[in-house]
Amino acid sequence: MKTIPKAHQTGIRRAVIDLGSNSIKCSIAEIRAGELRYLAELSSVTALGADLESQGSIGEKAVERAFAALTQIKKKCTELRVDEIICVGAEALRRASNAADFMDRIRKEYGWETRVLSAENEAGLGFQASAELIPEGKNALVIDSGGGSTEFSFGDADGLQSWSSLPLGALTLTKVFIKSDPVSPDELKDLKSRIRNLLQEAFTKPKQVFAIACGGTATNLASVALALDGFDSHKTHGFSLSSEEIKHQIELYSRLKIAQRAQIRGLQPGREEVILAGALILREIAHHFGIESFCVSTRGIRHALLNQEK
Repeated sequence: MKTIPKAHQTGIRRAVIDLGSNSIKCSIAEIRAGELRYLAELSSVTALGADLESQGSIGEKAVERAFAALTQIKKKCTELRVDEIICVGAEALRRASNAADFMDRIRKEYGWETRVLSAENEAGLGFQASAELIPEGKNALVIDSGGGSTEFSFGDADGLQSWSSLPLGALTLTKVFIKSDPVSPDELKDLKSRIRNLLQEAFTKPKQVFAIACGGTATNLASVALALDGFDSHKTHGFSLSSEEIKHQIELYSRLKIAQRAQIRGLQPGREEVILAGALILREIAHHFGIESFCVSTRGIRHALLNQEK
């Protein structure tokens, strides 16, 4: 179990809500006697950033999906008698023209103040959450690929050294490049070129690193590789996801229509539209950095925030 600050050893229940571009996630834990005990993990695909590329704002349907998910989170928090609720957002809320109105509605309906993380905050928290997986003496790259962006955090077991954020998001790239169902060869080629060009511009001298991948794409690819009936963090956390396995899944998703992808064992409902772009992002990162496999982390920014003092 994880050690937590002395200030939290009296025992509290805390929930952290992550308003992602593609999904809304919530982790609930009890912090007592120096240990963190997880009580619940919730996740809903809401596609909050679905309209960012086309209209620069969070669309009405996305707002409806988001508040339906938040209502369920509120219900679970009440059921578990949660003492503190932390609500954060990242890329979608950094970019959306109506982000302030969206957050104001959250405050009015649920009483939660939403904090928008900077790209630097997001990268740092993602690294912190997965640092336990870094072998002693190894340089590491933690990749947090979401719906609207991908954060690249470089460091070692002692901490974060540098970071970068690129506009490589499974949801936003899907909306821009993929119009056919199933995807056309030209669309796939254009999407691949876009990802590859951005990586080449950002990282001209790739480093040899131990690679950790976190976020919905990585955990879903691992779940499909393991043919799981539902999400199981015990089986996916620390799973070695090979570049060849990602290539295999890309070929699979490319052949299938979206409705057919929904039948794949291990794929979370709602991920079928964006999983191809997400897999391509990780595959191109592996190609660029010479990565043979990723160590999958089920931990994200919400897990790091659970451990922080307010």
